[in-house]
Amino acid sequence: KVRNLSLGLRLYEAEWDASTQNIIHPVLYDSRSACLEQAEAAIESCRDLFSRILQSFEEQGNYTVDDIADTYRSHTTPGNLAAYCRKQALLLKKGGRERTARAYLSSVRSLIAFNKGKPLALSDIDAGLLKDYERHLKDRGKSLNTVSFYMRNLRALYNKAVADNILPARYRHPFAGVYTGIDNTRKRALNIEEVGKLRQADIPGEGAKAIRLSRCRRLFFFSFYARGMSFIDLAYLRKDNIGKGVISYYRKKTGQPIEVKLTDEMKDIIDSFSKETRYSPYLFPIIRDKDKDRRLQYETALRSYNRDLKDLARLSGVNQPVSSHVARHSWATIAKYERLPLSLISEGLGHRNEKTTYIYLAAFERSRLDEANEMISHAITRVCAGSGGQFAFSR
Repeated sequence: KVRNLSLGLRLYEAEWDASTQNIIHPVLYDSRSACLEQAEAAIESCRDLFSRILQSFEEQGNYTVDDIADTYRSHTTPGNLAAYCRKQALLLKKGGRERTARAYLSSVRSLIAFNKGKPLALSDIDAGLLKDYERHLKDRGKSLNTVSFYMRNLRALYNKAVADNILPARYRHPFAGVYTGIDNTRKRALNIEEVGKLRQADIPGEGAKAIRLSRCRRLFFFSFYARGMSFIDLAYLRKDNIGKGVISYYRKKTGQPIEVKLTDEMKDIIDSFSKETRYSPYLFPIIRDKDKDRRLQYETALRSYNRDLKDLARLSGVNQPVSSHVARHSWATIAKYERLPLSLISEGLGHRNEKTTYIYLAAFERSRLDEANEMISHAITRVCAGSGGQFAFSR
């Protein structure tokens, strides 16, 4: 594979030996000699840099030609947005935060596409560019949450560049005028009756589909009983995460340590998978092949899991979309119905602050207000009807 990297050097054809990849010096010292010596030193410096980059990647054992090229660019042009993003993404992947790495890369690709594919320097990110980019996203019909997703990732990269002294800290932050909040999305939680329907539904037959739906239901309820454990944490959960009746793990998304008491229901679900995981270090048969990429196995399993959850919801008579996030949102919502304090729910979910928990429960709060409003309206109607008064509105 070929990638072109400019060294910023200009030579005449007679000054370069293509076979040996070396500069040809004139027999007699002349006006070009000093320039050629500087060019030769620059080339040697580049070769040394490439050697060090390759050695570093060889020690890691897994890299691509783009990783080499972008790492080189980040060393020689540290202000290049794409190169800096690739470098940060590589560090995130090493730390197991591949999802965040992808978010950074997709956000930078979107901004560069808005810039008609032209390269951007980190110093090009200013309030005017971001406001135009925000308007562009909204004009294309992107939701507020999508706009915020891109802006928050770009802001995180910008802040890292400031911390790395690639950018000077500025008095006015360029992201101050664009949307970086989180808009309330449609309700994704089930109430306690709907959760009961999922548990009690009869799964007909004994074929492949019945096996899939049974596995799907068991995974969903383990997630629910484990205080809404995310599917990615479920996938990577190992047998050695259990000790003295407690599951201890770190959330993949935030690195937050979580401890959950192992209940009888959770033990039963783990035991139901024991044959499938006999020779596996993992609790559940999601990551199965040690020779294949674990992330790809997780992503494939997640797509299948979400498809099966939709089928299970239809079979159970649950008339709203069910996905992997629903177990988590449902646990939080039912906990609120049971009058658990917000601080306890937040800690149970592994949130770093209660603001995120408020977002989970925003739809719940509105639905309770709607119910209260209907009760008040009906009460007024009953009073009017009982007294024989006029209660039907007319012109």
